[in-house]
Amino acid sequence: MKKIVLLLVGLVLHFISLSQITSDNDSFRSAVVTENNVVSSSNSGKIKRGLVIWSSDFTSSSDWVITNNASTGSLNWVITSTMPTSPNLKTWLTSASNVFNSVSKGNFAFVDGSTSGAGIRTAIITTKNPVSTLGKTNVMVKFNQLYARWQDVASVEVSTDNSTWTPFTYNNKYTENQSTKNPENVSIDISSVAANKSTVWVRFKYVGTPNDYDYGWFVDDVSIEEIPQNDLLAFSGYIKGQTQAVQSCLGSEEIGFFVINKGLTSVPTGTPIGYKINSNNVVTENANWLNYKTLQPKSTLVYGDTALCVFSTKADLSAESVYNIKAFTSLNSDQSLINDTTTLGISNLAVKTVDNVTSFGENFESGKMNGFTNEDLDKRGYKFGLANTGNTAITTGTVNSSLACLRISEPKGATEDWAYSPCLNLKPGFIYTLSYYTRLSLSVAAT
Repeated sequence: MKKIVLLLVGLVLHFISLSQITSDNDSFRSAVVTENNVVSSSNSGKIKRGLVIWSSDFTSSSDWVITNNASTGSLNWVITSTMPTSPNLKTWLTSASNVFNSVSKGNFAFVDGSTSGAGIRTAIITTKNPVSTLGKTNVMVKFNQLYARWQDVASVEVSTDNSTWTPFTYNNKYTENQSTKNPENVSIDISSVAANKSTVWVRFKYVGTPNDYDYGWFVDDVSIEEIPQNDLLAFSGYIKGQTQAVQSCLGSEEIGFFVINKGLTSVPTGTPIGYKINSNNVVTENANWLNYKTLQPKSTLVYGDTALCVFSTKADLSAESVYNIKAFTSLNSDQSLINDTTTLGISNLAVKTVDNVTSFGENFESGKMNGFTNEDLDKRGYKFGLANTGNTAITTGTVNSSLACLRISEPKGATEDWAYSPCLNLKPGFIYTLSYYTRLSLSVAAT
């Protein structure tokens, strides 16, 4: 996995605009919460008991059987509370703050794929004792994970005889160098295999790339549960048109969030929802579900449906401040309240005016971003950041005497990352020019 380096030095701006970024939902470009995104998200609340059939937070290693590939020794599941120190994982885990944020904390299971090995590289961790799901017609396995993919296969497999296994390849949706959020709360419907069975085993199987190295897979808080009748999950709050946690030019903003119906009972439009900003009063409304791709109305959410929900009451974010916005659902008879709320945060900075008298320039010599923000649009875990070394090729050419710059270093591959200036107020009647210094590392060819 080769790397390229891009340097931006001695930046002087009289004008900059935010380029349009495409997505499934262009007109509602949102601060969707994934790992490495700049907008934070969390769920809070209490869970009602009675749905959990079996669970393990890896406090007791005797709940599990580990089968590692002895022929190579390069892939091994371990149960531990210590984060790995492999240098090949440094960039990925640094972006995750070098911690696995599982719900229970403490012990977790981890397989380190960062050591290259020959041949088939397989590691498996399996529930030791069978679990009975008799009388349960709808069953799922749930767990927290932190995972980054290279060319490996990380799957959950289910068996009723501990011999024949059915794979559920949930993680195949991730592309090369893409990471989950930290943690990702995974729910997989295993009813087709495990419903109403006297014996059920679950295992986590990791197959590494032959003759290469991968990243790794953290797993914690595993449970086998009955799928509830009523469960509406809130996730990924957004502010229309905003993708960075630090922004300016904010005013009266349209906000909303996404929901998934995790219950077997359909959820109609008109379900109570609400939001609260900092210590302000709660705003309550009745939901109007929208198809999150087409933005067309949806009258009902069936089991597994995802919808966008936009509040008709806009949020006043015009003051220069830090805003903590909580959006929530209030589904009657919801059986799992732990996932009813999602939180996003954004800071509004003062607008900078640019005209024929006042220009805007930034050389980053203060060692601070000074209102510049970044976006890891490709979700590979790499962002623009500050650097003050390694710029010899620029400085010795008398192009510019600055030492500091914005820089990004990222493995070769499909890449899209952005650095944004603060919001600039451009007065009419003037011609604006943009100038900056840039350098692409000569060690590799640009792709």
